[in-house]
Amino acid sequence: MSDWLTQALLTYGPLLLGLSTFACCLIVPIPASWLMLAAGALASTGAMSLPVLLVVAYVGAVLGDQLGYFTGVAIHDRVQAIAGRHRRSAQLFQNAQDLTASRGGLGVFLSRWLLSPLGPYVNIISGAAEMTWARFTLWASLGKLVWVGLYCGVGFVFAQNLPRVARMLGGLTWALTGVAILTAIIAIYWQRRRKRKA
Repeated sequence: MSDWLTQALLTYGPLLLGLSTFACCLIVPIPASWLMLAAGALASTGAMSLPVLLVVAYVGAVLGDQLGYFTGVAIHDRVQAIAGRHRRSAQLFQNAQDLTASRGGLGVFLSRWLLSPLGPYVNIISGAAEMTWARFTLWASLGKLVWVGLYCGVGFVFAQNLPRVARMLGGLTWALTGVAILTAIIAIYWQRRRKRKA
């Protein structure tokens, strides 16, 4: 698959990269991180312009985040109505809104690059939980700057060892995402247990 993607990247260049970073923010299973690594590696050979790749990948990612956020905004009333049918789900929805208000910025920032598999879901949750657009955009844009710069930059610097670096980064990202999800589950469990005892 990597050879096919590399060839597609050579053929369609920045357009493919921008579309992939846009689509991956909308829960479309596209290996945008891998494409950025490959694009960075191709730029190191002079086959592509690194500044152009960085700008196009960044713009695609930011636009994808915006569409995901506004999808969440559009479904807010529906989610609230569904959650309001049961006391427990209404409380969970309220907790999500409170958490978004207090720590949402950091969550959005980290889900752009360090915990990137969660990014598309965080976009929708941020909109549905009524995080302000300006706050979401600030943290998402900063996070995407790190994501695009990191992956294109690593591809550029480590072009000779690209498959190994891609496996290492992919494994690390999924491991950290798993740890983050497990930590959240444990935190929710202990919080509920404390409330029952109180």
